Amino acid sequence: MVKELFSNINSAGKTPNPVLQYFGNGYGIVFTEGHNWESQRRFVLRKLRDVGVLKSSIEVFLLEEAATLIEFFEHKVGKPISGVRLFNGPIVNSLWRTVSGESNNWDSPTKPDILRAAEYLTESLNRTSQSGLFFAPFLRFVAPAYFGWTDWKN
Repeated sequence: MVKELFSNINSAGKTPNPVLQYFGNGYGIVFTEGHNWESQRRFVLRKLRDVGVLKSSIEVFLLEEAATLIEFFEHKVGKPISGVRLFNGPIVNSLWRTVSGESNNWDSPTKPDILRAAEYLTESLNRTSQSGLFFAPFLRFVAPAYFGWTDWKN
């Protein structure tokens, strides 16, 4: 019965969610389905392979990023460290370096633009998911600012 349910095209797919639709406009790996999803997934995997993801060539800068993180911890020995967004810098920098070949100093007093954008996106996602907007999208009409909808729209 379950096999029959999942093989039926009428019972497959994702429920439309206006919050998710706003970002991808129905496109992208996360926001699409069916033939569109398959072709976009194939395209993304091919491009990621082209820039070196899934190859041992990125191991070098992942090890460099790990060394930078260890150095950061060594400088902070005996001092309190906030765990909030602690690993955002190394992770975003590794991804950015893989894609663009550029590296940023995530430990500098002035944060790089790419890191600020990633942190803003993460905070907005957290606020929106905590507010229940993903699970009850009609709330965007009740109090859009309170539930985080205006954060996405701006």
